[in-house]
Amino acid sequence: MKPTSLLGLSLELIGEVAEPGPYPADARVGRFFRSRRFLGSRDRRFISEAVYGWLRFHDRSRPRWLSWLKLRNLDDLDDSSDQGRFLLDILAMAQDGVFPWEFTPTCEAVLEWGDLDGHSLDDQVRQAASDSFLDKDCWPTDPEERFAAECSMPLWLGKLIGEQYGRERGLELARELCSPASVDLRVNSRRASRKKVMRSLQRETEAEVELSSFSSTGLRLDRRINLTATTASRKSWIEIQDEGSQAAVYSTDAAPGMTVIDACAGSGGKTLALADIIFREEEGAEVPAHLQSRLVACEVHHKKLQELRRRTKDASLGGQVEYALIGEHGDLSNMLPRAHLVLVDSPCTGLGTLRRNPEAKNRYGEKDVRRFQSLQLEILERFASLVRPRGRLIYVTCSFLEAECDEVVRLFEERHPEFVPSPSFWASKRLPAACLDGHKIRLGPSISGTDAFFIASWKLEKQAAED
Repeated sequence: MKPTSLLGLSLELIGEVAEPGPYPADARVGRFFRSRRFLGSRDRRFISEAVYGWLRFHDRSRPRWLSWLKLRNLDDLDDSSDQGRFLLDILAMAQDGVFPWEFTPTCEAVLEWGDLDGHSLDDQVRQAASDSFLDKDCWPTDPEERFAAECSMPLWLGKLIGEQYGRERGLELARELCSPASVDLRVNSRRASRKKVMRSLQRETEAEVELSSFSSTGLRLDRRINLTATTASRKSWIEIQDEGSQAAVYSTDAAPGMTVIDACAGSGGKTLALADIIFREEEGAEVPAHLQSRLVACEVHHKKLQELRRRTKDASLGGQVEYALIGEHGDLSNMLPRAHLVLVDSPCTGLGTLRRNPEAKNRYGEKDVRRFQSLQLEILERFASLVRPRGRLIYVTCSFLEAECDEVVRLFEERHPEFVPSPSFWASKRLPAACLDGHKIRLGPSISGTDAFFIASWKLEKQAAED
């Protein structure tokens, strides 16, 4: 495909993912490609890299070219010129080496695209593509704005990162979160062994497949591939799941014979992983009723629960997992059992998944962080009442912000001294020491090679519960 055509399609899709809406970027990208079956694999790869590059780096590119306009005494673009802004973003990305083309061919494509019938370039875009563009002085003059731009984060998030981590560590974290993630899989061990799935993927694809570092059911691919065309996907041998999410499940120390409540099941990624652990030894065996495992998946959204039902059925778990559609408030003791293990995988900003979902940083603001914190504490306290004496309560969030992690833990512990810290046995044996902080676990790209997750675990003391 001609460079101008690739540029035009990339601009079109960038415009779509830039618009606010209920669907995440990967869903919009998938829909875009399904409606354009004529695109070959190389074309799709280029457009995907261009669009995800924009999602990751426009918070860096835009402040830089805005500074360039000021230094050159050029007017800002008209409010109606979103396309001009996207083109300047692309040129700045190419200058920084984070666009699929180098700077010179990108400039050539932009100028040629602007000369086509029906297209036009703003004067600022044409000058940027025809003249020297960004240099070392093209940064915001305000220190906080510059730090946020260097992190490629919106200003509110850049401030929080700077306050929490400092400049050097903050920039290092931002670089990690702006890098593409690997493709991690969880093998459904009820359907196939990990080695069998690994051999199947190696035989059917060109991807390099290796065993995960920590998860005994995990595999890692070196690139994104069309998994739907593989035997492993068609036979439901695999689920796409970051190894950090798998590690969070193993860190619960779930075991056969337990009654487990998944408080915020969502569409069921962690529910399926829990089921694979606690039901593994019961399939085809006669287990006394009082020793049988029990897993209850809770959700406040009916559609998510429907999706979970479909996924558990595909995984041959439809008759074992129980489902509970709950209200957002109120007592749960009349509808749910007391459990050995309660997992609260709480709603959050999802900023720990920025490598996979770079649009998350522009979905929320600082007020949302406090709103989530209040909700997280409310859910944690609500489900804590379902933990039986000597049972465990686990709090998980895919975030690296203290407000959603340590602060929630501190507030909960101040209000509920009957819950005492209970470090994970599995994590103490399998995870790097740098991830462990007593009963708290921190995962991230640099220390575990995963998305950023925070896990805290407590045990309900029997004596305190009876008092």
